[in-house]
Amino acid sequence: MTAHLNIVRLSLPSRSGVVRYNGSPYAQMPLAWSVVNDNNTVSDGYYAQSNTVSQTVSLVFTGTWAGLGYLANTNAGQVEVSIDGVSQGTVDTYAATARPQSAYYNNLASGPHTMTVRILSTRHPNSSGTYFNFDYLDVWDGTTIPSGQAETPFATTWNWARVNDYSGASGGYYYRDGTAMWHAFTGNGVTYQAVAASWAGQVEVSIDGITRGLVSLYNPRSSPARSTIPGWGRARTSCRCGRRAGARLWMRSSPRRRPRRPFPPRP
Repeated sequence: MTAHLNIVRLSLPSRSGVVRYNGSPYAQMPLAWSVVNDNNTVSDGYYAQSNTVSQTVSLVFTGTWAGLGYLANTNAGQVEVSIDGVSQGTVDTYAATARPQSAYYNNLASGPHTMTVRILSTRHPNSSGTYFNFDYLDVWDGTTIPSGQAETPFATTWNWARVNDYSGASGGYYYRDGTAMWHAFTGNGVTYQAVAASWAGQVEVSIDGITRGLVSLYNPRSSPARSTIPGWGRARTSCRCGRRAGARLWMRSSPRRRPRRPFPPRP
């Protein structure tokens, strides 16, 4: 295990004191919002939910890059994202199955900004509702993150299990059966390393909320499997792993950061 690198970015879960709900901190959250415990599909074991039109989530930050993390679902609607009062467009948070998703906004001018997410009355034709399931806001100050190998993500869903009997993994262990984990990095490429096996499925790798492809982890014999994804600038990666897709991550040009909870966190 390598040493922790400097933290130059910040991921703020829905209970963070600096995130505002209609201008109020989490402790004074308006009644239009509720908190839902969820160990399987969001980054910190819970998310904030509302379907009341014009309710907002906001954050004042200093940086050049910001992101929104949410739980897409069958009953989810659309939200409008604004930065410094300028609309960045609509995000449709509907999905045919529940899954963690994200949207990112870069090339911001250096200095302070305000990011606001507003619930709309519109929805996807296939959605059964207009809920917004808020997971986190993510900001970065633009400082280059040192290159390195990252084996501990800064956030995960809470349903990963540790397996200690595989010598092919760094340290002799890996994690499996979880839904998603998040790493942050800057650079022009990233390498994902997992355990391929006869019981393994597929992994979806997303960079800044955009799917970069599916990686099959099937192999008749257990063995390490690497997949390198090149071709972008400074970015954040979110790796979503299907059930029984055993995985331990190595990320090139990646920061190491202490998770918000011990990894894997306990429900």
